[in-house]
Amino acid sequence: MLSAFLVVVSGSAMNVALPPIMTTFGLNLDQAQWILTAYMIAGAVLIPTVGWLGNRLGNRNLFLLGLRDLCGQLDALRHRLERPDAHFFRVLQGMGGGPITPMAHGLSQ
Repeated sequence: MLSAFLVVVSGSAMNVALPPIMTTFGLNLDQAQWILTAYMIAGAVLIPTVGWLGNRLGNRNLFLLGLRDLCGQLDALRHRLERPDAHFFRVLQGMGGGPITPMAHGLSQ
């Protein structure tokens, strides 16, 4: 459950950083929202594939891979928020966090 909480926190933590990102890059709100949307889209795309990926990689390996990517990209993203490739790292982070939520719900039953 702690990892599912981490997914929610990493998904919403960018809301706090959005105003400084907007001023640094000179973005309007619509443009800056794509940093948040990139995370959600990447995670949502992977949710339907969790069962298939779990069968191929093993549920434990998939869970640990997602957790490693989610947490690893937090540090990478922290150093790259001043650069325009922040969208790319949010997509990678979303791909790491996408499988964690359905797997955490499945394991809790």
